Amino acid sequence: RSCHTRGTASIPAALTLLRAIAGVQVVEFGEVEQCCGFGGTFAVAFPHLSTAMGALKLQHVRAAQPDVYASVDMSCLMHVGGLAAKEGKPIKTVHVAQVMRDALKNG
Repeated sequence: RSCHTRGTASIPAALTLLRAIAGVQVVEFGEVEQCCGFGGTFAVAFPHLSTAMGALKLQHVRAAQPDVYASVDMSCLMHVGGLAAKEGKPIKTVHVAQVMRDALKNG
């Protein structure tokens, strides 16, 4: 989830699709709709605030201990994944569309 999808049907739809894939377990984490701080020019205009917001989102993701961090928001994936890599503890990030593609490809 991300702040960009609040109030839309994209998250319930993505969760329904992900839960329909055999072998996929969806694990949600704390404050899922919290902004990661990367949208638009915000990260450029307010880099310290952007980093702090992203670090908090990363903290929630890490607490859930997912094998993969999947989202429908590419900017959130890039920001959180980049912060994790910068810490020297990378996490695997994928767009929900990639998960769906791989599930269809692999049967």
